[in-house]
Order: sequence, then structure tokens, then C-alpha cells
Amino acid sequence: MTPTILTKDGRVAIVIGTPGGSRIATSIFQVLSNWHDYHMSLEAAVSAPRIHHQLLPPDTIFEEPYATIHPTARKVLVDRGYTFVTQGWNGDMQVIAVASSGTAAVSDPRGRGVARVLLPEGAASGPSGHP
Repeated sequence: MTPTILTKDGRVAIVIGTPGGSRIATSIFQVLSNWHDYHMSLEAAVSAPRIHHQLLPPDTIFEEPYATIHPTARKVLVDRGYTFVTQGWNGDMQVIAVASSGTAAVSDPRGRGVARVLLPEGAASGPSGHP
């Protein structure tokens, strides 16, 4: 599951990964959805709140203290019978996106890593990594 490599037109477009066992799939999905579907920058997508539902127990949603979901969304879920349980963390995402506009790398602020793009002199590095 991790690292996950997505391609576009036969070329690498994004490489994303995180530790987290059963939480890997939900973490990667949420970051990719934030970035692709909601057009967030890579930095914002990685920093955004992440939750996890394990299926068992059926009404429990795991949430981290780093970034919590919007109170309105939380209320809607609680009103539907879900209970929130705080967990220590939800991944340590690392992402590299390659596009015609340049290359971008992001390290999860929840973790201890750093991201750097090393390119030849004169090469472009884009802030969002969007194709």
C-alpha cells in the first residue's frame, strides 16, 4: 500500500506514503482527495485533519489531536451515532508530485521529516505539484 505511485500519461505523477498499518489507506485517500478533488496545495492537503474508521467497532471514528475536523462535521457525525476517540497520531505522510510545472515535495508536520527537491540549476520547482 505504501509507497503508492500514481502515473499520468505513462509518467510518475505522484509518490505518496506513510506508516500506520490499517490507517495507511484512509490517510493516503484523504490526502489525495484533498489535493486532487479539492485543489488544495500539497502542504495544505497533508496538514489537513485526518480521521479513520476501522469498521469495528462500527460507530467509532478515530481522530488525532494535531488537526481536528470542523465542529459542524463532527456534530453531524455525532448526531448519526458516531463516537470520536482521540488517537496519538494519524500517519507521517511524505509526498512528491511531479508535473509539467515542476516538482513539489511535502513532509507531514505531524512527523519529524523534512522535504527537499534537489534539481539541476535552472529547473522549475512548483509549489502545488498539480499537473
